[in-house]
Amino acid sequence: LTLVKVRGDGHCFFRALAAGLVLGAAWAHGGLAALEAHLDSLPAESAPAIAALRALLGRSSAEAAQALDALNDGRSDAAVAALRGCATAHMLRSAARFAHVAAADGSPSLEAYCARMAQMEPGQGGGKPAPLWWSPAYGGQPEMVALSEALGLRVEVIDMSAAELQTHEVSCAELPATAPRITLLRRGLHFHLLLPAAAEGELVG
Repeated sequence: LTLVKVRGDGHCFFRALAAGLVLGAAWAHGGLAALEAHLDSLPAESAPAIAALRALLGRSSAEAAQALDALNDGRSDAAVAALRGCATAHMLRSAARFAHVAAADGSPSLEAYCARMAQMEPGQGGGKPAPLWWSPAYGGQPEMVALSEALGLRVEVIDMSAAELQTHEVSCAELPATAPRITLLRRGLHFHLLLPAAAEGELVG
């Protein structure tokens, strides 16, 4: 696998997910057509995320491969915002199943949790000015489950946070074998992206 490092700005999970989808399609034979067909099959509720991913995807493998350069700068911010919105909207539509998320986080309600998770910058949403130490909410397991369900993805996480390396997969039971698969490397709260070995990136195993 090839390690693609993601900057630590609070958006790492969402940046890695967007880039994993686009780069996986760019570097696989027939990958662009397969991803386009998959995006076409998704429900209308995911339309903003689909549009943002298509903007990164471009019209050719060469354009899609530019997502590697866009991964760690502002060009991927629209995809990050759309994925945050997609995850939180899905959680609110399935509030009974995600109600525990707010309690685990210490938020007063799922709505409050989702409002915070959807924020891209301090003060967004008309609230009070944020303190200087403000940072975006880190995406984690709840957002991973929500985006797996909303976008029909398999997300594999190789977790290096503990003493022993652990691997687990998040996916819907009814996903077809052709559903896109994204592999992430987790170290504490931070996520990097893992892709099939190619010329770009750092070989890790």
